[in-house]
Amino acid sequence: MNHCNFVAYALFVIRLFYAILQSWRQDACVTFSTLMPLHVDDVKTTQTSVLKNDLPPKHQRESTRNIIKTPGSIYLVFLRFQDTNMITKLSHLFLVTLLSIHVGSNRIPRDVEGPKRVSNRIKSGYSSPVQVYEKLDLWCSLETSEATPESCTWTSPDGTVYKVDGDKVSQDNHVDEVVDGILANVTSGEFCHIQVSSLKSEQIGDWTCHLDLGTGVKYQRSTLTVTDKLRISDVRLPGDLKPTTYKVALIPFIIPDNFTIDGHVDINLDVVEETAVVKIHAKDLTIYEESVEIDGKTSNILGFGNDHAREFFLIYLSSPLPKGSTVRLSMDFLGSLSNKLVGFYRSKYISPEGEDRYIATTQFEATDARRAFPCFDEPAMKAKFRVLLGRVPSMVSLSNMPIEKEAQPMDGNATHQEYVWDIYQESVVMSTYLLAFIVSDFKYRQSDPHPQNDVQFRIWSRESAVNRTEYASQVGPEILAYFEDFFGLKFPLPKQDMIAIPDFSGGAMENWGLITYRERGLLYDSNVSSDRHKLYIDNIVAHELAHQWFGNLVTMKWWTDLWLNEGFATYAQYIGSHHVNPEAGIKDKFVLTSTHPSFKLDALETSHPISVEVGHPDDIGDTFDTISYRKGASVIRMMANFIGVDTFNKAISNYLKKYQFSNAEKDDLWQEITETAHADEHLAANQTIKEIMDTWTLQKGFPVMSVSVDLVKGQMTCNQSRYLASKAEQSSRSIYGYKWWIPVSYTKAGGDFVNTRSKFWLKPMDNGSVTFDIEAAESDAIIVNVRQTGFYRVNYDSDNWKRISEALESDLESIHRVNRAQILNDAFNLAKVGLLSYEDALIQTQYLSKEKDLIPWSAALSEFSFIGRMLKREKAHADFEEFLQRSLTPIYSDLGFSARDTDTVLEAELRVKVVGRMCGLDNADCINRASDLFQEWMKNGNVNPIDPDFKSVVYCSALRHGDATHWNFLWDQFKSSDDNFEMSTILSALGCSKDEEILQKYLDLTLDKSSGIRKQDGSRVVGSVARTVVGKDLVWKWIKNNWDQITTVYDVSSHSTAGGFVSYCVSSFNKPERLAEAVQFYETKLTTLGAAKKKIEIAIQKAKVNVEWMEQHYQVIANWLKEQVSSQ
Repeated sequence: MNHCNFVAYALFVIRLFYAILQSWRQDACVTFSTLMPLHVDDVKTTQTSVLKNDLPPKHQRESTRNIIKTPGSIYLVFLRFQDTNMITKLSHLFLVTLLSIHVGSNRIPRDVEGPKRVSNRIKSGYSSPVQVYEKLDLWCSLETSEATPESCTWTSPDGTVYKVDGDKVSQDNHVDEVVDGILANVTSGEFCHIQVSSLKSEQIGDWTCHLDLGTGVKYQRSTLTVTDKLRISDVRLPGDLKPTTYKVALIPFIIPDNFTIDGHVDINLDVVEETAVVKIHAKDLTIYEESVEIDGKTSNILGFGNDHAREFFLIYLSSPLPKGSTVRLSMDFLGSLSNKLVGFYRSKYISPEGEDRYIATTQFEATDARRAFPCFDEPAMKAKFRVLLGRVPSMVSLSNMPIEKEAQPMDGNATHQEYVWDIYQESVVMSTYLLAFIVSDFKYRQSDPHPQNDVQFRIWSRESAVNRTEYASQVGPEILAYFEDFFGLKFPLPKQDMIAIPDFSGGAMENWGLITYRERGLLYDSNVSSDRHKLYIDNIVAHELAHQWFGNLVTMKWWTDLWLNEGFATYAQYIGSHHVNPEAGIKDKFVLTSTHPSFKLDALETSHPISVEVGHPDDIGDTFDTISYRKGASVIRMMANFIGVDTFNKAISNYLKKYQFSNAEKDDLWQEITETAHADEHLAANQTIKEIMDTWTLQKGFPVMSVSVDLVKGQMTCNQSRYLASKAEQSSRSIYGYKWWIPVSYTKAGGDFVNTRSKFWLKPMDNGSVTFDIEAAESDAIIVNVRQTGFYRVNYDSDNWKRISEALESDLESIHRVNRAQILNDAFNLAKVGLLSYEDALIQTQYLSKEKDLIPWSAALSEFSFIGRMLKREKAHADFEEFLQRSLTPIYSDLGFSARDTDTVLEAELRVKVVGRMCGLDNADCINRASDLFQEWMKNGNVNPIDPDFKSVVYCSALRHGDATHWNFLWDQFKSSDDNFEMSTILSALGCSKDEEILQKYLDLTLDKSSGIRKQDGSRVVGSVARTVVGKDLVWKWIKNNWDQITTVYDVSSHSTAGGFVSYCVSSFNKPERLAEAVQFYETKLTTLGAAKKKIEIAIQKAKVNVEWMEQHYQVIANWLKEQVSSQ
């Protein structure tokens, strides 16, 4: 050891002794570790090598380790002991000293020799709200104290440069002239703070702060988008650079009080257009500027910047990168392993032994890969990825591809080994949002090899939940193999992992080769979960596996066409689910779970086109909704049926083969379907799919088709208009004038309900009504929109409505069950907007006493639910409950309360619906049976006698009619369970109590991080409370009183959960004064809404519709109900 090293180490040891003495009172010993550079497969990264402790076993068991990262990337490891005696302390102090001195010359601490890893990133901001002719403050300074700026300038949107010198502001080229209207603020504590005294319209836009840091240090810039709008839209990358390959090395430190990510990235780039500024996405990352290199050099770099609004990290170059060249961009960075459920984040679970366990996992869609590593985070910026994940040997890592080299030493020094590398095979070409990284202590179940392919299929979970992965391990490979045939393309990866994540914001995420799920989407236990849960798993697994082709293999160019991904995957999930569970009637349920919910949202003026221009990440997040998923699936289903399903499937296969491993947009799909349909002669030669489908994707809303039938002439006259839920709302403009290409299919009661091909077209250019010749007898009930494959409502003339009701009364099977559901859904919703009288609509329900099928009953109960919500606080509500209970009594008596061995899947599902509704109506038999079962469970404790299918009904009924004892018992069951489905069922039921004090406490628990209620389940809790009469007002008051805390816990910068809380209350408001409260809340909280904004706007629109409904229809309904109840 030379003299300089000796002095350095002596100083280090003195500092180390001081740290030990300072922490002595806390019973702490200190060891030291450093971050050292490592080269693995030409990837420059860093490593952690924590010195081993040789503590006696007793102390090892009782100690916990917390690694705290210092600004210079030095780690102090504090080992806290509960009963360390003096001799042990001294021995460990001596050991630490020896180990510290023993650090070899190849392990020199960075703060002793070599530069610290620092970031001089600017922190900046501006005052709000932004208003023309008002004051505007702008400020900037460095986030760290590692450097001191020498000068500052601001560049305004019009390009004027303002130099700030002390308390003076001058134009850069007129140093001696003080600028009027712009002042320097020297008292704010910020290095560079200016105030525009009266903002001009031309000063709204991008302001850039430039800090010079002195000779030899790169300058820093920060761009602020000063806007009077809540969101900007011009957030796209310029496209002058295109990545081809990434090498990403990440070490997530899954350690309480640290939770950071150390990373390095190399990106090979094609220069598409000459540029002197490199723009790359980075969010919530600290990039170490001294590590940033282009082609291994820093000499071409002048400075760095960040554009907050667009989430860009910028590198300014002294000479531009020439068009046609290739360059390599490299940098080190530090990230946060947060608990926000986005980016690279941490999830926690409790082991069977009661220990807190953490894992690191990812959620990148739509724009959160940039939170994990700097990248070109747009779907069209596809590239290949080589991933390295660091971990401790006791854990495992997963990524999209198989591991090529496992548990590789980080520095080749096994003596001090703590972390190892897992090095993954290079990926196929893919988008950043489909990447996934996981480090955990999870275990897996491997599926049996499928005879059709050699794809390795594994289901991962917490070790204690592996016994619940069997069902997913069976249906997953079966659906994957089926989709290979369906799409006509083999699955392109060698493995498919699916993993159940304890904390997960969505239902699942289709990461290519590594699909992540919320636990309830993947884990099934027949002793705990209902049969409906199996169907849910079928659906969600099929949805995510469909994405492996439609979305992953072929990806939309931009989020405008998100619906192509999600709409098609939703459509395909019914096909995949039907394959593994054909008895469940899943294809016929499509209208209940996709078409009808889409109608509800798309009837509002706050809806949006399926294909919608988006820019800001919050705007992109807003499109992950019913319109993209369910309406998207509905119009795809319509298209498949009007050209023929076989032709459609052939076209989809051709499309995927043509655009595989690349990006496409909707017009590419339309062209492929058009060519296939023309070849099969299933589309007129002068028609194109684009011409037809643009009317469905580029304008919001949907049509109602009015049909007048003349059976004597054998004719049907049709016209179309937009269906709008509120008469008071004026339709916004549409390039198609709210006219659609409508495929008209028809049959008659007792006719052919198999052929769903269109027989006529109602066209946007038709003037008024169009008459078609039909084949029908004079007494036939005509049914338009066979199997409701078209996305439109149908309103008949009064005679045909009468013939339909007569057909249902005489032989309900003469009309297909899907069309029976359609008739009920259409009739009630036409009545809502005054296109049909409620008397005529309610007549269609009279046949229900004979109905035995789930599909029509589900449609009817959904419409009755709306009426029930509107009447809940009205005098007519008692009559409504009596009417509904009488209507349900025949089917309740027929099905009974308990399951039967002879039940079909649909019968069992219908029983649960009917029993749930009867208990909700306070039917004595239902309540008594539910109460007896719950009481038996309370007596037996650990043995739950309740059929899993009936748990939600029994739990809720027991709590509605129980007291605090019942609530506390169920809460204890929640805390002791580790089955996510059971826990979800309990959380929903706990909101059924009528005790305001209990419900208040329950709401408050969603804001208490120690309560055991995960963030992902907050909506379930608040929604369950808001559904009750007592609870709705309680929730609304709770939201208004706790909004700041709610938006902190349920971060509105990345999630819309808080908007859902508001929606649970506001969407059912039906009084003008409550509507006014909601509008006032929206207006006063507007700047704090973030991603919650859209949901609240929709809820307010629904409340407006409700108020209008009450004014127009309440008395009619009340009178009708009184008459029905009195006559029986």
